[in-house]
Amino acid sequence: MQNDLIITRNHPQTTEPDESDLITLENWTALVESDPELSFEASVGANLGTGFSFKVSGTGLAVWAAYPLAKTQGISALFVHRKGTVVAKNADMYIREKALKIAAKLNAGLYAEYGWLLPLPAKVTLKAKTEPDEKEIGKRPWWRFW
Repeated sequence: MQNDLIITRNHPQTTEPDESDLITLENWTALVESDPELSFEASVGANLGTGFSFKVSGTGLAVWAAYPLAKTQGISALFVHRKGTVVAKNADMYIREKALKIAAKLNAGLYAEYGWLLPLPAKVTLKAKTEPDEKEIGKRPWWRFW
């Protein structure tokens, strides 16, 4: 199972994100160049030990050199700039902590497939839903009988 985190200033499920809030490649380049633990790589590959291997390449691909599992298990921690966001690939607790620090430096938030992690971007507000809207009363999924 893949557990990717998205560093963003917009909600990742927004159909038309605000262009002014995108994390530009220039923003990402400045951050990577100012962080001694991060470095750009043209490509990163790994042998999966099953006879298969994979390779990731592209502009905006950064490797976190200080990742605790890099030396002991030979695993790379990857951060990839993509479509105005930065994606942390296969995030564990170490990568999540680094991603939160990166998000703070980029004035962004961290989004996972199960919801927001802190900090939230200034544009995103979450509101608790205590009562259903008028439109939702009487409507339920076709499969729900109760």
